[in-house]
Amino acid sequence: SMVGDAPFYFMPVILAYTSSVKFGVDPMVGLTIGLCMVHPTYLSLIDAGEAVRMFGLLPVNLAKYTSTVLPVILVIYVASWVQKLAEKLSPKVIRFFFKPLLTLIIMTPLTFCIVGPLGNLCGKVLEGGLSIVQVNAPWFLPIFFGAFGPIVIMLGMHYAVTIPLALAAIQAFGYDMLGPGFLVANIAQGAAALAVAVLAKDKDFKSLATSTGVSAILGTTEPALYGVNLRLKKPLYASILGGLIGGIICGIAGVKRIVFGPTGLTSIAIFIDPDNGMNFVFALIGVAATFAATFVITYALVRKDRGILKEIGR
Repeated sequence: SMVGDAPFYFMPVILAYTSSVKFGVDPMVGLTIGLCMVHPTYLSLIDAGEAVRMFGLLPVNLAKYTSTVLPVILVIYVASWVQKLAEKLSPKVIRFFFKPLLTLIIMTPLTFCIVGPLGNLCGKVLEGGLSIVQVNAPWFLPIFFGAFGPIVIMLGMHYAVTIPLALAAIQAFGYDMLGPGFLVANIAQGAAALAVAVLAKDKDFKSLATSTGVSAILGTTEPALYGVNLRLKKPLYASILGGLIGGIICGIAGVKRIVFGPTGLTSIAIFIDPDNGMNFVFALIGVAATFAATFVITYALVRKDRGILKEIGR
């Protein structure tokens, strides 16, 4: 339990590092900002519940950042621009230590007085929206992401949007409904690639489709998506249909992802719900139905396409 909870409790620290790498901020500066957001002294100020003013002037919004996602991402994004400003203002002779120092001096009041609270507000709005969907239409998210998961990945939105959404949902409700959709979407990518592998006669293409198909089933879909399915197009269409079928099953059954993690057979245990044993069973049924449907549809479409058959050496 401690190992599972630790990354969520210190989520700002983890995201501070990954966001720093993404936005080009000095990772040590980013980590320092993330650590400040969960520092025991700051948490004690929240528990005290008394008004706080930085330097006696700037009002501090005592938002709690442990287990949050959006505030630290927004803070590090702003820090990337502040760091560029600090680099311009830092004399070359002392830039090595003055740039990070100036960045931290500027970002500290911005983090606790403006940007952090703004991110916290956005997170609450996001949680409110998720709450409406997960309470009133819990079937929608598995169906949508089951069908359009590969499109979301191609647009790069799985990092920018869906991961923060899933983390926010798990933090707020103890589960998320996006995970089942991505589970069947990943299985569909793998099944489509493996169907192509069965039909392929070209040794190199067969090897590519087999290896990427297995990887997709285990949870990593990009090689299968870009190397096989999108390249041949019809396997991608089949994976969308297969993912839709699996998404409908998971949506109607109300399958939930209990612990955040990549979705595939290697991490299928994240769908085990201590309070509902059938959650895992229906997840497996969704996986089986998705694989079977996608494989059959892909096989049928590819067998009738002379252009694809020629490309795979059949």
